[in-house]
Amino acid sequence: MVAKGYTNAAIIESVGGLGKTYLTLTDLERIKMDLEKEGKTLNIEYNSTYSTPLALFIYLYEHNDENTIIVIDDCEGIFSNPVSISIMKSATWTINGTRNINYLNLS
Repeated sequence: MVAKGYTNAAIIESVGGLGKTYLTLTDLERIKMDLEKEGKTLNIEYNSTYSTPLALFIYLYEHNDENTIIVIDDCEGIFSNPVSISIMKSATWTINGTRNINYLNLS
């Protein structure tokens, strides 16, 4: 759904070991090959690590491209931190066709 532009984000949650990551990456690679046949580009960025809110912001900023799908795996830390949740909300919410993500911190 995300790769075809129907939605901005998908959250897939379940117990470990069911193949969520494998199925997601396999399907994205298949969609990428189909798009390449049509002369289109799809970049897949995979991240499976702990991220502080600032590191998450920088990662999303560095991979901010309409042809890029970001897969964040094993991201329990993101959803337990209110700042990270706010960043993810900004990253998946479009206003007039654009996404604005800001990270302001004075400490």
